[in-house]
Amino acid sequence: MKVELPRAGRALQAVMRVMPRDAEWTVKGIKQSITSTNTNITPKEVDNAIGYLQRRGYIERLGYGRYLLVADCEEPVTTNGQRRWVSFVEVNLNAGSGFLISIVVNYHVLPLFGFDASWSQALGRTSIFVVISILRSYLWRRLFNWLQERN
Repeated sequence: MKVELPRAGRALQAVMRVMPRDAEWTVKGIKQSITSTNTNITPKEVDNAIGYLQRRGYIERLGYGRYLLVADCEEPVTTNGQRRWVSFVEVNLNAGSGFLISIVVNYHVLPLFGFDASWSQALGRTSIFVVISILRSYLWRRLFNWLQERN
């Protein structure tokens, strides 16, 4: 089973990397392992990451500062949601490439079905559908990222 870490930050990824898979471990030991290799992660961030893993049921608290990995995990998997601007850029690149392909297809295929297809008409028709495509793709992506964050 893979442990999914939505919106995993540096601390959560670091904890998953150093956490023993088959033995009990302590928060103190994890903090020492992380701070010895990565000084940018604070002890508070490590505490937050461990709390998150416990709330999600991936680890079990055995006593004060002692934990055990409950999930049989091969490796952590990060499922970070995209930032809004990254979603917007991706959607526009996708729609832009579709726009170019569609202009050429409209110009060459529509005459086969008896429609006028000058370059300006192909450009006009395609532009309308590309704007709709950008909005649709962006809204769907944001909805699914929001749903993923809620769970």
